[in-house]
Parts: sequence; C-alpha cells; structure tokens
Amino acid sequence: MKSQKIIVTGGSGFIGTNVVDYLLNNEYEVLNLDINPPKNFTHQKVWEKVDILDFKLLTETLKNFNPQYILHLAA
Repeated sequence: MKSQKIIVTGGSGFIGTNVVDYLLNNEYEVLNLDINPPKNFTHQKVWEKVDILDFKLLTETLKNFNPQYILHLAA
C-alpha cells in the first residue's frame, strides 16, 4: 500500500515535533511547514520554511506536495 501524504503546519513546535516523529515512524510521507527549523535534527529532511500567512508560497507548496491530509498545528 502506498503511504499517505500528510502536511503538518507548525511541525517544529512541541506537539508538532511529536506528531511528525509518530508519522515518520509509521511510514507516512510527511512535510512539516513551519517558519522555525525542527527541534529534532532528523526532521530536517521533511521541513520546509513556509509562513502560512504567505498565501502564494503556501498554495504552491500544497500543490507540489499534494497531500491527502493537512494537520494544522501552527499558532
């Protein structure tokens, strides 16, 4: 079965870090969108610096990754 693609906004915060860790450990394809780099160095490969208030960049990133789900944790 093909892994599901999930975007996590705010994936560099405390809760987001734990969610991204869980998703990666369970073989989901994850993209963390956050203005801050991840606290967990191993998450660098799935992080993109995106400010969710930047509509153009956010829309472009969503189209390129084409996720099945978005988990919004950004504050």
